[in-house]
Amino acid sequence: GDNYGLTIEERTNTGRDLGLVTGTSNQVPGIITGAPIHVASLPTNVGAIDLDPKVTLETELQSLNSTRSSNPGVNLGYIRITDKAGRFAAIDLRGSQTIGDVLDRINDPANGIYVEARLNEAGNGIEIVDKNHGATGKLEVIDIDSTSASDLGISGRTVDHNLIGR
Repeated sequence: GDNYGLTIEERTNTGRDLGLVTGTSNQVPGIITGAPIHVASLPTNVGAIDLDPKVTLETELQSLNSTRSSNPGVNLGYIRITDKAGRFAAIDLRGSQTIGDVLDRINDPANGIYVEARLNEAGNGIEIVDKNHGATGKLEVIDIDSTSASDLGISGRTVDHNLIGR
């Protein structure tokens, strides 16, 4: 309040121990008053952080899986996609930087499989769509020499025409 910064009422020194209160200007038993806090005003939305951003084509692969304590991002290598007609391709994802790069490599007609990779409807992952209507096989995505498919949330096997990533 007023010209003072943060005021914390505590029974122990938790606020100080956690570094929440520094440069105290007044201390009374049970109350610690912090030094004044000076924050420069920011224009609207500048510096804002979206804690649950939508995945876009520009999303950088290194920013994915950031909650993992070890090996965040995507461990890039080869994945194998088998379409419902039984055709398969080993797809090299090495060197990909963004989700758009990954989708482009999967959707490359030279792969010889009839699938489409796109962002899922929720905007939080990748969806693999098999376009072999009437085919009775299974749509499958597996890792060959890395954890790319797992890291991208598309590793799996289904009889459906859509494999919706996590």
